[in-house]
Amino acid sequence: MQNRRAHYRIIYPATARPRFVYGSSISDVIECSERGLRFRTAGVPPADGARVSGRLSMRHGKEFRVSGKVVWGDEHVIALFLDKTPIPFLAIMREQLHLRHLRRQFG
Repeated sequence: MQNRRAHYRIIYPATARPRFVYGSSISDVIECSERGLRFRTAGVPPADGARVSGRLSMRHGKEFRVSGKVVWGDEHVIALFLDKTPIPFLAIMREQLHLRHLRRQFG
């Protein structure tokens, strides 16, 4: 079976999720890649096709402004395609290294 994803993605454990702040909402990020975020909704979820911009606070300490379009969602989870401002590849790699360090440190 071939992986159709174009970008490496990080799937976060529940205890190490970064935050995504958009509008007046603060959400936990479930997974991310250079071009996408999947996050838990806090309150009324944005509609499919809506534009969402916000600040992503990654676990390794860096923050990024991101912007994209909702590609799907339900009352609990939203998937956002970062078509305007993606996450830098280097930040994705640093985040992965940080998570590996945490796993080794705390088991």
